[in-house]
Amino acid sequence: MSKLMLVDGNALVHRAYHAIPPLNNSKGEPTNAVFGFASMLLGVLATEKPDYVVVCFDVGKTFRHEESPEYKANRPAMPEDLAVQFGRVREIVTTLGLATAQLEGYEAADVLGTLARQATAQGLQSLIVTGDTDALQLVDDQVRVLTSKGKFSDTIIYDAA
Repeated sequence: MSKLMLVDGNALVHRAYHAIPPLNNSKGEPTNAVFGFASMLLGVLATEKPDYVVVCFDVGKTFRHEESPEYKANRPAMPEDLAVQFGRVREIVTTLGLATAQLEGYEAADVLGTLARQATAQGLQSLIVTGDTDALQLVDDQVRVLTSKGKFSDTIIYDAA
């Protein structure tokens, strides 16, 4: 059976940023989140050998912000040294020739959940790679979730069992 790997780009970048000490390239640009994201992505690609890969990203505000102004209202603003790393992460994804998906008004998690359900309907197995344990609600016989358990590099795969 063919395998689809769905990557929550935003969740992985955030996890990497907080798990890896500050790093900078020779130009002084912050790279810790980029390094962590790339390490995790390449490791999972090598281990799982998926037939298809889609990296999902957040774009703008979501319908949840429209329905409830309090949605994530108490969350601190994204640090600038994290925000500037998303461009490099997207460059890595593009360089690797991986597909991306994002939809205005929806979080990456919403998009990957929808793609996982569509993949199941088409007879594909899915592996969701995320730092967001809310994705565990999607686990079934066709959908597994890989997330870190404590240390960033220490991962666990949840399946129906």
